[in-house]
Amino acid sequence: MCSESVVDLVLGFQELLGAEFAAEFQRRGILGVPTSLIRNDANKLVRMRRVGPYLSARRIRMKADCPSTRLLVHQLQQFPVADHDDGPDALEMAVRLAAESAG
Repeated sequence: MCSESVVDLVLGFQELLGAEFAAEFQRRGILGVPTSLIRNDANKLVRMRRVGPYLSARRIRMKADCPSTRLLVHQLQQFPVADHDDGPDALEMAVRLAAESAG
């Protein structure tokens, strides 16, 4: 099953973007794309620990031989000392949203 959603990270003024996304989707006639706001109140190290069990159990599927997948894997391997951690951060938010949606 594949699901599509737009997630807006709530960090200061960025909360305003959720309503903008929804309005633009409606203006363009794009229906059925839910928008979700995610607050990252917990420390990033704590949040990333939520992803570990899914990765070790191989419950997260990634597209093979894909530059974006390679970048994400590299950032995960280098976390938390890497200069960039947007991929792991986005992965944690996706896992959290999926877990919340599942029940």
